[in-house]
Order: sequence, then structure tokens, then C-alpha cells
Amino acid sequence: DLEYLSEGLEGRSSNPVAVLFDTLLHPDADFGYDYPSVLHWKLEQHHYIPHLVLGKGPPGGAWH
Repeated sequence: DLEYLSEGLEGRSSNPVAVLFDTLLHPDADFGYDYPSVLHWKLEQHHYIPHLVLGKGPPGGAWH
């Protein structure tokens, strides 16, 4: 339930999924803190989906 999980979170987006993801990836970054991410990334080859990111500039934000 994303509405419940994002309850009380504030961010620069009106999208609750984006605010939740940013909060997990960069905790309290909007307040100037440099806390480590609470997310753990791991590559699972059997779940790999070939993809291409299109745009005028390099991918930004979470793509890095």
C-alpha cells in the first residue's frame, strides 16, 4: 500500500512513489544530510530485462 508507506513523507514531487523511493535512496538529503541508502541492490541475471534509456542528455537521478 504505497499511500500508507508514503504517509507523512514530503518531497519535491506530488508522486508518492517517487517521494518514497527518494526517501529510501537518500534519507534526509533535503535537510543536507549524507546518510547511506537503506536500499540494497543486487544483480539477479534471471530477472534482467534488456532496456534502453532515451533522452537529450545523460540519464540522471536514480539512473546513476
